Amino acid sequence: MNFFMLIIFYCFATSVILTYGIGLERLFIYSNNTKGVFLFVLKNLVFSIVTVSISWFFNKFVLYPLGISFFMPIFLMIILLGLDYLLKLSLPKFKLASEEELIFSYAPVFLAFFHAVSLLEGIAIVVAAQIGMLALSFVLNAIKIKTDEGNASKSWKEAPLVLISMGFLLSGFYFIL
Repeated sequence: MNFFMLIIFYCFATSVILTYGIGLERLFIYSNNTKGVFLFVLKNLVFSIVTVSISWFFNKFVLYPLGISFFMPIFLMIILLGLDYLLKLSLPKFKLASEEELIFSYAPVFLAFFHAVSLLEGIAIVVAAQIGMLALSFVLNAIKIKTDEGNASKSWKEAPLVLISMGFLLSGFYFIL
């Protein structure tokens, strides 16, 4: 599989943000803070790659030989929660994902695990999800700035206009790719 096209596809056309809406709230909150976006994406990238790797080997060498690979979603959630708990114990001063951010930390792992054929494709999907998050944070910030400057009413200046704009972006990326 061409990894460049795979990354482009999962970064823009099937972006976890545009297609599934995962991380849109966090991205909306962090969009003015570039440092916050970079830390959020880097933290999720490392966590997701480690989780996909551990889960992939657990499935390949434990569950699949036993013939119980259909239990993988349960074990994947146990691995995700276990790694998150270990990180909270080992790095208590380092601010990890809050409860609101957990869905974005976990969703790319599920997407990668159930869409990829190999471990490298799974890692590529996770990387693409994080690249998409980073790229769309700048787009979302530009949309927020333009809506704040526009003549829309106060109730439309917040999330609805931004969400409609993100929907148009999804449509554009879908038809291009």
